[in-house]
Amino acid sequence: MATDMQPSATLEPPPRDGRIGTRIGELSLFARVAQGALATVYRASDSRAEFAVKIYDRSAADSVRAELESAAQRRIQHRSVARLVGSGCLADGSPYVVSDWIDGAPLTSMIANRPSWPAVRRVIRSIGVGLDAMHTAGVVHRDLKPSNVMVPATGTPAAVILDFSHALIVGNSRVTQTGVVLGSSAYMSPEQASGLPLDGRSDLYALGVICYELLTGVPPFADASAAELLRKHQCEPVIPPRRRAPDRGIPQAAEDLCMWLLVKNRDARVPSARVLSVTLGAMTDETGKGGFE
Repeated sequence: MATDMQPSATLEPPPRDGRIGTRIGELSLFARVAQGALATVYRASDSRAEFAVKIYDRSAADSVRAELESAAQRRIQHRSVARLVGSGCLADGSPYVVSDWIDGAPLTSMIANRPSWPAVRRVIRSIGVGLDAMHTAGVVHRDLKPSNVMVPATGTPAAVILDFSHALIVGNSRVTQTGVVLGSSAYMSPEQASGLPLDGRSDLYALGVICYELLTGVPPFADASAAELLRKHQCEPVIPPRRRAPDRGIPQAAEDLCMWLLVKNRDARVPSARVLSVTLGAMTDETGKGGFE
């Protein structure tokens, strides 16, 4: 019988992850959930709860990165920021960071479902109060993007910020490096793409990109490298959300807020996450009116 089926070898299950079943104190790793260039994230549990365990490679640079990630996350105590549970090194020398497991879906899933303005407002406000706690603690995230935000399946908060692997602790000479560009290019502020010193306003620009993507379905400058993004920042204006997605019924005040977050001159941008939170609190779910009147 003729068939288009590929050779049976391609149907074999992937190799078993040798870390599954590994114990870290009372925790046992039972599933691999994400694989990155520098680290792997596992789901783990003890007798009471579940946790996310990020295991880095064993290089000296990754040991420093894991140390800085845990130091940054340890400073922040807020329900819109994933809680650090612990950190250390495995017997083979691989550094790890343990956080609470957030049962839900990444914000990327919400974007694909074309959320309403009320849903967008709740998520942006939740991320904003998390950023306020973060910036008050002297931490700049530097890699805020939809895949680093979880939307919990039930209850509150509406969103939880994850992954502090690129975080900057303000005043820490080990990570305050002018000219070093870290992060995901589509969400970088102009100052971040330029390699300039950063503060919390850079995270607010990234939140503006997230807001734009939630409202329109696409970021303002998609698929741009860091160099291309820098050129776009210098030469190209952001298309307002209501023009990019005229079928979405975006309230004028929602667009105004989004564009304020995306101002390229950081001195004219939303000045702080606290101001953002107050502004969003004054806006209504139904029309977006209130914060700019």
